[in-house]
Amino acid sequence: MADPLTSVLDPLAQVGRVAVIQVTTDPTVDDFDYIFDAPAGLRAMSFHGEGSSFGAGTLSLQCSNDRSNFYVLPTAVSITANGVASVALADLGYHHYRIHLTGSTNPTLTATVVLNLDPQ
Repeated sequence: MADPLTSVLDPLAQVGRVAVIQVTTDPTVDDFDYIFDAPAGLRAMSFHGEGSSFGAGTLSLQCSNDRSNFYVLPTAVSITANGVASVALADLGYHHYRIHLTGSTNPTLTATVVLNLDPQ
C-alpha cells in the first residue's frame, strides 16, 4: 500500500509550548491513519481539516492506551468538510491519538492537530 501522506509535520515541531501535527493526503490513496503520542503536559487540543476535497470521507480523532486498538473519543471529534473542532478537556488523558480518514475517494486535504502544553 502506498503511503497516504504526501507530507507530515510531526509533533513537537514546537513553537514555544505549542506543538503542531500536520498531515497532508495523497489523493491516490483513499483513507489513512496517522498515530501520535500525547506529549507530557498536554493542556488543550484542537483539530482542523482543510482542503479542496474530503472525498466524501470523515476525518476524525481517535484515542488509545495501547497503540493498537483505537476508539472514538468519548466526546466524538469528527468533520466531513473544512472546519475545526475542540477536543474536550476530559478526552486529553489518553496515551495515543490517531488522525483517521475513512470512507473517502481521492481526498485532497490537510489535517492539523494543535497541542497546547504546560509552560515550563
